[in-house]
Amino acid sequence: MDKIKAKELYKEMKQDASFNGYGLVFNDKKQKLFIKLHPWEDCRVYNYRDIMNDTWFLKPGSYNQGHPWLGAYAGSAMSHNVSGGIMGALMGSRIPGKKVTYTTNPRVNISFRDGFDITIVLGHGLIKDRSIRGRSIKEVIKILQAQLAKAEGEMTLDEYDKFMDRIWNS
Repeated sequence: MDKIKAKELYKEMKQDASFNGYGLVFNDKKQKLFIKLHPWEDCRVYNYRDIMNDTWFLKPGSYNQGHPWLGAYAGSAMSHNVSGGIMGALMGSRIPGKKVTYTTNPRVNISFRDGFDITIVLGHGLIKDRSIRGRSIKEVIKILQAQLAKAEGEMTLDEYDKFMDRIWNS
């Protein structure tokens, strides 16, 4: 596909897009997926029925985010004498902090009938689930999973609309 044709098709697909992001433009009216690649000559257009499968890579994890110095200071302050202060500091430093959950490098691999695969990286590094970035990436993951399920025929258009209403109203 030449550069001019790719840009025109991208504009056309974007107008009625049901999802547009991360270089993917889903157009439900045309039942097509536009994949924006650079250079423009490498862009691809697929019918929904050409999508074979999608594989998600969401590696969850957690760690304890503690504040040992703060706990040690509080423990020694609660004790009144010197020996109690040292013991209080040691005990305070062992107080566990809050549990932080995260996802590392969330991405999806989409395979097509002609053998073409594309990996869409939704975030880099450790992404905390309760952060603004983490919540927004989770929303994108939900929407993209629903969009791919609809494109692959696993979800009807009505089910998709109800699902999207639940996401936006929650």
